[in-house]
Amino acid sequence: VFKNIDDKQIVMQVLDYTSGVLDKALEIFGANVDCAERICGALKHGLKTSGTSTAQSLLQNLFTNIPLRFSRYSHPCMLYLSSELVKIFGSQAASHNWLYTLVSGLVTEAHAKLIQLKDFDNRPDIVDDLFLLASRILSYAPGIIFAEEGAQTLQRLFGCAVAGMFIHHRDACLSIYAFFYRLFTVDETVHANSMKVLEQVLTPSGQVLTKKLLAGITGSVAKAYLEDLGECLCKLLCAGKQVAISWLYESLVCIPAAALTDQEKQTFMGAAQNALGGTSMRGFQRHVEELSAVCRRNNRVRESVQTALLAGV
Repeated sequence: VFKNIDDKQIVMQVLDYTSGVLDKALEIFGANVDCAERICGALKHGLKTSGTSTAQSLLQNLFTNIPLRFSRYSHPCMLYLSSELVKIFGSQAASHNWLYTLVSGLVTEAHAKLIQLKDFDNRPDIVDDLFLLASRILSYAPGIIFAEEGAQTLQRLFGCAVAGMFIHHRDACLSIYAFFYRLFTVDETVHANSMKVLEQVLTPSGQVLTKKLLAGITGSVAKAYLEDLGECLCKLLCAGKQVAISWLYESLVCIPAAALTDQEKQTFMGAAQNALGGTSMRGFQRHVEELSAVCRRNNRVRESVQTALLAGV
């Protein structure tokens, strides 16, 4: 019905009438993946049709229990449904309260499920949809995580992304890198607190992230991700400015001279400084590729670099 009727008023009335039934169905049949996906799919199609004309009271009633259901059943379709909600309603200030409750609840539950890298590898579907949700928040409703009450949610997302950035799953890995890129390129005009909150997130974890980005570039992940990693590192440097330059310096110092000479380190630092000055991404990427080639030139060198960068991380 929701998929094939394009009358907003009728669909909204049906949603209102069936909302309690759908919520109950998700409670009773939520353990079954197919049932959960069909229920979430029905809600997605209905809300795509009714759009921003949907009554706020109906939306709050429909999605109050989604984090609880996700905690119990761990179905990624609930994360995907929520990312669609952010896309549809993120521009509505009236929706931000219930969207914040929904998003913070889901992030809290997902964060509790994703602690070690093996947790990420075991559930790449959750990781992929979690960071799709995160990127859509940054694109459509950044105010809900850059507001003072949203800072903890952003910190959990950031910590989760750093922990899982070497996941052995292409789509999930790229979703994490896309989240980093969007976060580091956020416009300071999106919210009065955006730069302050970003600084709060980066200060305790920026050094670790810098080391892991370098570790990825020099061998922790396949060369296919070099461009994404280089973009993330470049945008981290632009966001963190001289503090991020110091993180990069401290990270490069860790690498043994037998693997990367002082001159090679100095050359890469020069490229990083130029990136702050607005040098093209292509120019910085060339230095990233050269660094990768030098540090991957044989297994002994690669392993020594990885050991140095990831020690204690």
